Amino acid sequence: MQFVSETYNRISNVINMAFSLAKIAPLYRQVRQAISNGTTPKTDEMAAKLLDLWLGKKVYVAGSYVYVDANGNVDIAMTEKPKEKGTVRFVILSDTHECHHMLSVPKGDVLIHTGDFLMMNALFGKEASMKKIKDFNNWLGEQPHEEKFVICGNHDSNAASLGKEALKGMLSNATYLENDVVYLKSGISIFGTPASKRNSPFSPNDAFQYTSEELQEIVNKIPENIDVLMSHGPPDDLIPLNNYVNKNNPAICIFGHIHERNTSNTKDVFFLGDNNNNSDNNYKKTIGLNGATIGRNFDPSQVPVVYDYNIKDRIKSRNSRL
Repeated sequence: MQFVSETYNRISNVINMAFSLAKIAPLYRQVRQAISNGTTPKTDEMAAKLLDLWLGKKVYVAGSYVYVDANGNVDIAMTEKPKEKGTVRFVILSDTHECHHMLSVPKGDVLIHTGDFLMMNALFGKEASMKKIKDFNNWLGEQPHEEKFVICGNHDSNAASLGKEALKGMLSNATYLENDVVYLKSGISIFGTPASKRNSPFSPNDAFQYTSEELQEIVNKIPENIDVLMSHGPPDDLIPLNNYVNKNNPAICIFGHIHERNTSNTKDVFFLGDNNNNSDNNYKKTIGLNGATIGRNFDPSQVPVVYDYNIKDRIKSRNSRL
């Protein structure tokens, strides 16, 4: 019965996606044709109309979020859970696709956004894109979290074209990471990369989709004892990143890109890496958390993920591997 149910759900998903694409396909083709000779205010208007059609009508449930404790247990919460002593609370978002103003963002110590804050941005001109980036930065400034970190995703084309330093300046209300290491005030280390796997050879949304050789060069520069790996795409879709996780066992991997793998959708976390059968009591599994808040058919319907990072347990696990 479970197999029948899962098969039915997969078929339904395909039908729903096909309907969604059929609905927007004529205008999408018009926009692609119109921008073939460059973008203009008129093509920006066409692209904006496309986004209005593409993004679904559902809205987020105010106050709800996915809570994941330090052991990987998952719960859908409607009220704020107390934070345990000795933990750092991460609030995880990804793939907000210009719907960030709709979100009810939980309180926490650290806000993480793993890319795709823009939507189909390759269809827009630079001036329109700068307004979108400024709007996102202003929204970041409204969030109360003491530390905030952002990477890009494959939809963030014009953000990518700015270059790292210019984009850091535009995202002034957070720390922008592009294949960089940063250390939190608590001492937790984070490496952030915008890498993701290409979903379609026909998609214009290909920002930061490195070749395997390019990504391997990036991974070679990641320190061995990173605590948190931020990537736009899931590490197990990216061979060099997956190899890094297998070898070095970071505490958590935070990602997005594949909307259906959002932790609120699966009601489960993903334990990543080949070393996760380790019988050592001090060994902590690598937990994978997907914070994509845009859901199936690009409905803004999935909720943020909250994770309480236990610093003492992680230090004990890390020291056991030295």
